[in-house]
Amino acid sequence: MRKILRASSIFLLCALISVDLARADDQLVTTTKLPQNFFTFATSSKLANPGMLIVDPSSKTDLYDMNGDQAHTPASVFKLVTTFTSLHVLTAEYKFTTTVFSSEKKETIVIQGSRDPWLTSNLSLAKKNGQVYLPGLIMNSDLMKSSNSKTVPIDIEYTGLFENDIKNLSFYFKKNHLKVIFTNVSQEEAQADSTNLIARAESLPIFDMVKFAILWSDNQLADRLVREAARHENLPTDHFGLQKVVENSLHAYGISTDKLFIVDGAGLNKENAVTPRTIIEVLTEIRNNPLFQAIYQGLPVSGESGTLKNRFNKTGSNAIGLVRAKTGWINTVVSLAGFVTVGKKEYVFAVIADHITPGFKYRNRARETIDSLLGTIAAP
Repeated sequence: MRKILRASSIFLLCALISVDLARADDQLVTTTKLPQNFFTFATSSKLANPGMLIVDPSSKTDLYDMNGDQAHTPASVFKLVTTFTSLHVLTAEYKFTTTVFSSEKKETIVIQGSRDPWLTSNLSLAKKNGQVYLPGLIMNSDLMKSSNSKTVPIDIEYTGLFENDIKNLSFYFKKNHLKVIFTNVSQEEAQADSTNLIARAESLPIFDMVKFAILWSDNQLADRLVREAARHENLPTDHFGLQKVVENSLHAYGISTDKLFIVDGAGLNKENAVTPRTIIEVLTEIRNNPLFQAIYQGLPVSGESGTLKNRFNKTGSNAIGLVRAKTGWINTVVSLAGFVTVGKKEYVFAVIADHITPGFKYRNRARETIDSLLGTIAAP
């Protein structure tokens, strides 16, 4: 009887070993497309056990998965998710309108805005980026031209403008020695006090704003856009509203929101969380869906443009021009997610190293390691 049990045990053990070997072979199949030196960089202590996922979309194969289904702090890579939401809700051609009116009230101008997220009081930025130049709308009014506003204050009633834009406009007037008093009014009050139209300006479409936000990682612009998406869906613009509008947008394309947590639209808050898997699914939809081409076109190119212009020059230099990706960093996080050309293929990747020792030296080492890692697989 004991001999039979021993024989059975040996048979079972052999079967289990065979299963483990089969699993190992399966794992080997999914990773042999990557060179050996790739793994050296992927497991480097400089990345401190990151979340990393690399996928071949042509075969829907995970080529490398390290904590790919775990939540990580994404830093500015999160802008891929939030601008995706903005384009889904508002559409690429959506524009904002800002109008300026005279008023029956003495020495008063009324500004009716629509929360244009890209207004500026900086003339050089307006010319360079195509942003609406707010002082230009006001200074062309007959009131500003005829009144002695250096001694007599001008009242500006406004609605639908961000307080930070009013602060910048106030600084503009102060710099030009003009006395202006700002009053925030309701939309109904603004309409009641408006008489003749002085100026009207339309923003560039959201398509252009998203391209800029992705290329240069514009925190304010990305955050304002996704909050406008929440407002557009009659949701609050706090955490709960952002969470709901982002989840709804991703679900519309069958994208997982498992472990997703959103506090801001820029990725600056350490409480933001997302899995590399979700980032990969978002990137795949971005690549295939024309609605999201602003994001793809805005992605910086390794060693050539945007926030990647000065990357890949020292490490991973053979990947110059072959990586299109969104960068990200906060104090303990370095991240990069996008596409890498590998011969006739294009792999999708997400790397989130969110346990980096604080300090530029350690973040820079992590960046160089990620660049080197991608350099092992990039090929024209």
